[in-house]
Amino acid sequence: MKSFVFVALFVAALATSLLFIKSFDVSAAGPSANAGSDLTVVVGEAMRLDGSASVGYKSESQTDGTWSIRWQTGDGFETENIIKSPHVYTTPGTYTATLTVKDASGASSTASVRVTAVEPAAASPENIQTLSDTGNADTNRNNLQAAVNAAATSPNTREVRVPAGFVFNDPLVLPARSSSNYVTIRVADLSNLPANRRVTGSATDRAKLFRMNMRGNPTTGHPNALQMNFGANYYRVIGLEIRHIVSEVNTDMIGNEYVNWAINNSNFIFDRCLLDGNGYQTRKGVVLNGRTISFLNSSVLDIKASGIETKAIAQWEGNGPLAVVNNRLEAAALNVLVGGNPVRSASDVLDGFVFRGNHVWKNPAWKGSGYSIKNLFELKQGFNTVATGNIFENNYEEGQTGEAILIKSMTDEGCAYCEVRNVEFRNNKILNARAGFNIVNMQAFKLPYPNYANHIRFANNFWEQTNGRGNLSQGADYFELIHNTFVSRSPISHFIAYDYGSTGVDYNYKAPGYKLLNNIAYDDENYGVALRCDHANGTGALNDHLSGDWDVRKNVFGAAIGSVHPPGNFFPTSVKPEFVDYAGGNFNLKAGSIYKNAGTDGKDPGADWTILNAAAAAAASGVWNSATTPNPTPTPTPTPTPELGGGQTPYLGAAFAIPTTIQAEDFDNGGEAVAYHDLDTANLGGQYRSGQGVDIEASGDTGGGFIVGYIQAGEWLEYTVNVQTAGAYTIEARAWRRAAVAARFTSRWKASTRRAH
Repeated sequence: MKSFVFVALFVAALATSLLFIKSFDVSAAGPSANAGSDLTVVVGEAMRLDGSASVGYKSESQTDGTWSIRWQTGDGFETENIIKSPHVYTTPGTYTATLTVKDASGASSTASVRVTAVEPAAASPENIQTLSDTGNADTNRNNLQAAVNAAATSPNTREVRVPAGFVFNDPLVLPARSSSNYVTIRVADLSNLPANRRVTGSATDRAKLFRMNMRGNPTTGHPNALQMNFGANYYRVIGLEIRHIVSEVNTDMIGNEYVNWAINNSNFIFDRCLLDGNGYQTRKGVVLNGRTISFLNSSVLDIKASGIETKAIAQWEGNGPLAVVNNRLEAAALNVLVGGNPVRSASDVLDGFVFRGNHVWKNPAWKGSGYSIKNLFELKQGFNTVATGNIFENNYEEGQTGEAILIKSMTDEGCAYCEVRNVEFRNNKILNARAGFNIVNMQAFKLPYPNYANHIRFANNFWEQTNGRGNLSQGADYFELIHNTFVSRSPISHFIAYDYGSTGVDYNYKAPGYKLLNNIAYDDENYGVALRCDHANGTGALNDHLSGDWDVRKNVFGAAIGSVHPPGNFFPTSVKPEFVDYAGGNFNLKAGSIYKNAGTDGKDPGADWTILNAAAAAAASGVWNSATTPNPTPTPTPTPTPELGGGQTPYLGAAFAIPTTIQAEDFDNGGEAVAYHDLDTANLGGQYRSGQGVDIEASGDTGGGFIVGYIQAGEWLEYTVNVQTAGAYTIEARAWRRAAVAARFTSRWKASTRRAH
């Protein structure tokens, strides 16, 4: 007599009655997540979540475009496809950060780490110095500098408190120090400056701050108004305004212009500050060279100068991590720049840059004024960058051709280490830009050359482009463009143009790992060509510039000719009628669109505006509160109907866990044994995600049967059960998945039975 046994795996159903489980390796071990050791960090301090000890995971996205690596930070945020993820905790508390990794088959593994975020140790009363306003800017400066110097020599936590309205002349120098206790320089009354709320240029906010008059290098002899000396460590500055009062471009507002190779700066937090060019020629706002630096809840305004490459935020030396969160950043040439100078080793390249919740903006009045307008965000080197939840607004053709986002490995002087690697650019809005992006593999003018830019993923972004210019893809390795929406306010000649790269690149180089999935692209007018290069259009352009593994599917290309482009995409006459309200700015697909749920992952092509608006809300409002920031909507996991046989191919998956014992709890009316147990996941050896359970129902006495068990999306298990004697079972299992290979293993279950009651 044959019996049938069914297994159902329920996510988030942890067992209450337990079975011990033994894990058996199949020929492929599958991924194993490792989230590292528990951490204690300082609130507001840039940090890294490091899962680099994980093994067996895929670095690129899954075949359907979904993530292969995901960090959930525990405070409402997540990053994708970055194994060593930068972050900053802005509210005290204990958080569980969870890492999930997948291999190429989709098999997953999960691990967690506990992160305790604490405020810096409080200064004792004798270590707090409160200054008085003398009414004289030079005297105030001398008193403030003396207080900072005294605090720097102490090994204890120290505070220097300055009354609101206190005005002093530049410079303010932060001396070298060896203590790891913070010196805090802050406005005395913080009750008017709540945490996680951006300081603006309003008169109301200015009245809450203490202010430095920035006069510049000819007057002060310092290259920065607030100067971080070599070896300066562990400083917090809260509630400072720096206001430029002369046109002088040889001074930056905050930073360390030149780096001492032997001595680096570390552990700085700038919070709720205001940096204002104030209508005068100004070179840079903040230079954040060094290690473990945060710039939070602040505004950098009106950074512009004729004939000079101005920047709101710049970094080119020191391996970070760097956190730039919840700021307003205005600059004429480059709003944000990482890289541009050669470094001596990989350890001097920024490793870990979280850029989140910022409003990056150029003044439209600057166009045509000689300010060398370039782009809004540029990476020339750096590892593990997460740019998410930002608004990038206004970019024009002037100093460059108008791309809002520019990424490339680059060096002018020869630098083997100036590589861009691992970029997550997700949930951002790019508004009113002549062109969206230019992704270049490498631009180098002298040997040694760096590695080509690689593993760059743009996902769930909205791009509003103008003035007839599309986007550029120039040979970066493993560049992925997934679930983006592109609209145009004027005719666009093409969606993406492809080229081989830039200076120093082999002209015939073909980049591997290119993915273009589930995007919606505006209507073009260049004879129906969405994808093009100088030699070919559509599929021909892809073959000219990319290796044979390129993947272009389920994109909606408005007004493009289908026969020219790869099959498996959509080519409506116009994409505009597909949106809920194009004119009103609602770019979700309307309910009746034939493209609903047509993506490779079963979702709508284009950006998900529910997720996008939630992620970018702080960039618009300036209120950064992780307690009220919604968790990203999880990817739904369908529960499919079993399809054993019928053309499926067995799948070589990760090791599966087989019970070594099972107990029958009941008998049915026919006298056949029935067993029902939840399986404990504590002894699964990492094979299943923590918190999952397995329900087992068994019926039968002798004979054979099978078990069907749902493991994860797209996978099923078939267990063949051979009952040799009463209570002794030999189990053979197969994992089924399309287009994969077979895996088998055996084990034994021992069942002890008792009579029904």
